[in-house]
Amino acid sequence: MPWLTLRTRTQSASWLILPASMAMAAALAPAPAAQAVGPDTTGAVWSSVTADGSHSCAIKTTGKMWCWGDNADGELGVGDIIPRDIPTRIHARGDWLAVSAGTEHTCAIRSDSTLWCWGDNEDGQLGLGDTQNRLVPTRVNKNTWVAVTAGGLHTCAIRSDATLWCWGDNETGQLGLGDTQNRLRPAQVGSDSWVAATAGGLHTCAIRSDATLWCWGDNEDGQLGAGNFAAQESPNQVESGGNWVEASAGGMHTCGIRSDATLWCWGDNLHGQLGLGSQTAETSPMQVGASADWLAVTAGNLHTCATQQDGSLWCWGWNRFGQLGVGDTQNRTSPAVVGTTNGWQTPAAAGFHSCGIIKQTLWCWGANSLGQLGTGDTLQWLVPVRI
Repeated sequence: MPWLTLRTRTQSASWLILPASMAMAAALAPAPAAQAVGPDTTGAVWSSVTADGSHSCAIKTTGKMWCWGDNADGELGVGDIIPRDIPTRIHARGDWLAVSAGTEHTCAIRSDSTLWCWGDNEDGQLGLGDTQNRLVPTRVNKNTWVAVTAGGLHTCAIRSDATLWCWGDNETGQLGLGDTQNRLRPAQVGSDSWVAATAGGLHTCAIRSDATLWCWGDNEDGQLGAGNFAAQESPNQVESGGNWVEASAGGMHTCGIRSDATLWCWGDNLHGQLGLGSQTAETSPMQVGASADWLAVTAGNLHTCATQQDGSLWCWGWNRFGQLGVGDTQNRTSPAVVGTTNGWQTPAAAGFHSCGIIKQTLWCWGANSLGQLGTGDTLQWLVPVRI
């Protein structure tokens, strides 16, 4: 495990990353006051991680949640707009099940199936009926939820009855409601039964109960997988049939895994983020290599990471800030293995950084100008560094 003990870092290049909440009604009350405390010293291990924009969040096996990085819009949920360069616990409650980081907002689900969102709300992406930012987790209506995905400026979630709901920015039809009008509260997408959803920069994809994959929204680079470049304001089935078990929408590209464990990507490919060995955009799903042992995939802004069934981690695409974790800043147009150690799970590819969990320990790498790696500094890391 050479990179687990010998860590390379360089000074991060400076780069630009593109008021307070009001009282809420009782049904939409904010969470208890934030407790911005330091790292957990109880020995609890990490169970999941999410990253987007310039911040990251993760949940430990205790159900406690921690966030770090940029906080200009309150996306860390700690009650202020001060960035953090180490994981900071949101508040005393420890019953979080799942969390999803958007570009400048975050949403999460608790063990009681309630949904909570916080951070930037300029386009209504928090689903609270207004456009005011929230600095702490604030409940989204009284319904029960089982999954949530936060995108660029919009959010989608699945309820316990398998219905899909989206809200926030809808400039390119990314809410799937048949129009381009923003929604400040959750709005139902069709009447189908859904099992998974993923929100990208300006598009959304979701898997129905019959294992078919559907995408909608912006399609300037073919990220909807429909064989063309036409935007869609309602769900449109991805070419090549069904049998999809996972999908991840990135900035302008999409990747998915089928039931036979093959990996497919489509959309923008200027930096090789499709992993096809080229830089040509694709409007239909294209298989990544010949391997049929992929387990999980996460599409970032301009790069992609995925794990194989042996626990190995692979990344490809844009690497200006070392977000591929391969020890340099050279782009990769084909999957490149990260380190030599297996056991990776739940990879998270963000704008210019990535995170992952290996054997319940948390690691991040890439851009760090706002502390999004959680290392206690703002140095850029070219290989995974343990948090």
